[in-house]
Amino acid sequence: MTRGWLAAAAVLAVAALGLSWGPVAGAGHPARVAVVLAAVLAVAAVRSGGDRLLLAAVAAGAVGVLLGGPDPTPGRVALAAATGCLLLHRTARRTPAA
Repeated sequence: MTRGWLAAAAVLAVAALGLSWGPVAGAGHPARVAVVLAAVLAVAAVRSGGDRLLLAAVAAGAVGVLLGGPDPTPGRVALAAATGCLLLHRTARRTPAA
């Protein structure tokens, strides 16, 4: 199931790039940078198997969610869901299969 969480995170991250981040023009630019950074770190974590890189990707996603305030805009919600999927992937990867 770990690949499923990664696929869901990837789809949500791509969606977050295209969705609205707020009523003010340009409000989503710093958050979109965080989305791209999180994606790059997540890919590096998958290729190397590095748990710290995956945690860095989660941190970058969390920063992206927090940038620009607490408004539940579609972009922030999609990025929060993608970050949650990365955490679930990490948990699934660390939990031994039954």
